[in-house]
Amino acid sequence: ATSAALAMTAGGTSSGTFAATTPGLVQFTGGTHSLVTTAKFEGTGKTQFIGGTTNAVNTINATSSATTFDIAGGVITSEPTGSFNPVGNVNWTSGVIGGNFNVKAGSSIHLSSGNTKLMGTGAIVSNHGTATWTGPGTLQGYQSSTWNNKAGSTFIMTTDGDVFSQ
Repeated sequence: ATSAALAMTAGGTSSGTFAATTPGLVQFTGGTHSLVTTAKFEGTGKTQFIGGTTNAVNTINATSSATTFDIAGGVITSEPTGSFNPVGNVNWTSGVIGGNFNVKAGSSIHLSSGNTKLMGTGAIVSNHGTATWTGPGTLQGYQSSTWNNKAGSTFIMTTDGDVFSQ
């Protein structure tokens, strides 16, 4: 996508490259999307997760530090042997992260908005970069979910938001 949105609405299995050049964007808006072996994200534009479920069957990488991921709804998850590895900037305002989610070194994840951000059952978020939480809202972890701040990473919380687990 170079100047408009490419909306993924119905689900399916993908193994290709999702590329967006600013101001273009790729949107996952509904259905169940399975990303396999060679699927990857690149470009200077945004990838938005707004609805549906996006599942990393294998290890899925972003290859450009200029890439921005907006998690504003839906579910991003992975199979036990897979992981989702964004580089660049991740903005998490709503929705669910499940499975293995790795914020790479030199990258950032920003939690904001008054909405609840959910870590699904067994989710593992590994922060190798910088996490910043601003604004109100809740970070909620379900059974056995874990947030790992790895060596050299930071987590900056400038809010009175709530953290709790169920």
